[in-house]
Parts: sequence; C-alpha cells; structure tokens
Amino acid sequence: DEAHQAVAPTYSFVTEQLVMDDPPLIGLTATPGRSRRFGEQDLDLAEMFEETKVAIDPRGHENAMEYLIKNLYLAEPEFSVEVVSSETSVREPSGVDDYRASDLRALGHDDEWLNAVIEITSRALRRHKRVITFCPSVACAQTAAAALASDTIAAEAIVADTPTDDRARIIGQFRETSGPRMALLNYGVLTAGFDAPKTSCVVIARPTNSLVLYSQMVGRAMRGERSGGNRHCDIYSIVGPGQAAFGSIVDEFTNWEELWNTHPNN
Repeated sequence: DEAHQAVAPTYSFVTEQLVMDDPPLIGLTATPGRSRRFGEQDLDLAEMFEETKVAIDPRGHENAMEYLIKNLYLAEPEFSVEVVSSETSVREPSGVDDYRASDLRALGHDDEWLNAVIEITSRALRRHKRVITFCPSVACAQTAAAALASDTIAAEAIVADTPTDDRARIIGQFRETSGPRMALLNYGVLTAGFDAPKTSCVVIARPTNSLVLYSQMVGRAMRGERSGGNRHCDIYSIVGPGQAAFGSIVDEFTNWEELWNTHPNN
C-alpha cells in the first residue's frame, strides 16, 4: 500500500529483498508518481512496477474519479479557496514540489494566518461534525486548537511529539461520532495512514505544490457512503496572495499517465 513511496531507500531495500526470486509485485496507490514535475524518482517508480498500471474502468464516465463519486465510493467534494493577506512571504519552491519547512514555520507564527486558521475551522464546524485542519507548523496547530477550545469548541492538536496515550485518546474521540462536533488540528502526521471515515471537511492551511501531499490531505474527507463515509465533503484551501491552489482531484489519476502502460480493470 502507498506504493508511490516504494522507491524511498528504506522501502526499496525491503522490496528488492522480497522480489529477489521474481514473485509478483503489486502496488496500490491513488497517486502513481512521486512529484508533480517528472523526475528521477518518478522514472524509478515506473521501472520498479515494469511501467504497468492497472486502472479503474470508468464505465462510461469521463474518468475514474467521476465513476467513484457517482457510485458513492467517494464523497462529492466542493472546493473553496480562502486568500489571506499575511505579512509573511513564502517563497515558491524551485525545482521541488513543496515549500521549505522554515518558511512554513514562519507562516505558522503569522497572526493573520493563524486567525484565518481559527476562523475557517470554526466556520467549518457549523456545517460539519468532524473537521481535520492541516496547519503549516506545530505551533500553529497547538495555538489554534487552544484558541478554539477556549471558545468552548471541541478541538485538539496532534503533532509528532504528542504522547502515544494522548494521541490514542484524541483519535478515539474524533472517530466516535456520537460526541460533539470536533476539529482535529495537526502538522504533518495525519496526511496518510489515518482513517476516520466520517470526516466530511478538511481545511488545508499549509501551502503545498505537491500533488501527492494534496491528494492525501483531501482524501481524509473523501470516503463515500459505500465506504462508510459521506455523500458530500468540503475542502477549504488557505493561500496567500498570488499562491496557486489545487482545485481538482482528477489530476492525481492523470498527472503521470505518460510514465505507464495503462490497462483498464474490467
């Protein structure tokens, strides 16, 4: 699973040992590539899987994503972009797909940005029972969660240093949808491998140019009714003036097409 990571050094070492005697190798991922701009790792990934991709047959729909949404496997998303005129400038990535961690940390300390995170998360909770907010820094996640909690809103922050017991308690509360409306704010720990199907809204408050990272964040809210999730979901992206924002999830299936020989799964 998460096969787009298979060429990372740790994963590739294990994979190479497992396929030494030529057993079949099958990878599962919604994003069959490593970077939005093709690079060496994208070519290595395609080579590892013999440049062969089995895709979902859209069965008369325009693309696989439309098929999955219309058949309720995925929630139908509505995308909104919120522009914040912060005083902190974030340099556009050059030659890479994501922003520098130091720039994101600076953005997390910007008062205008922090206020927007708090206000938009609070607004989202008026429509949704479970909201995940992706913050640009640890400090931003913790400060915003504390501000929301002080306003009698159920909000918690999870970061890399959150103790295991606290993390388990918070996630348990978030997954238990019979409780009050709740926001879960985080930095860099809930993008993949986290499953809370009833999440129906994400607030993307950390700029990114990474199609893989964006699709992982959006995916936290896109479980459809036939997958234990929702009919609809909201995706809010917070950006600064002039910053680009993704507004589609179809790209995650099509961005790397020329790397693969695609075979529809009938």
